[in-house]
Amino acid sequence: MRAIGSFAVFIRNYLLKKKKAYVRQMWKAYNKYLKRKYYRPIKYSSFVRYIKLLKDLGLIVVAEATEEERTPKTTGGRLVLKRTYYMLNPEMIDSKAWLNPFSWRKKK
Repeated sequence: MRAIGSFAVFIRNYLLKKKKAYVRQMWKAYNKYLKRKYYRPIKYSSFVRYIKLLKDLGLIVVAEATEEERTPKTTGGRLVLKRTYYMLNPEMIDSKAWLNPFSWRKKK
């Protein structure tokens, strides 16, 4: 079992180090961390819900949204990737909500 708040603390520390990151990038880093600790990886959909919670609480904010166009090798068609980069909210870096965001969700 993971300690309560370990996810949020990981995201906080990751964004402190990287400054900004997109969801899939954070998800891959978190699953790599979990594997090192011998925990089961988290599903991407669960991770996205948790990021939304952190965003709703104001702990993270959108840094930038980008569109990147790629051409897949197999189809040769056009693929547009939309990425939303997140960063820490400077006003909430030392908030107690990082320790257990679920308990703060009801208070807001």
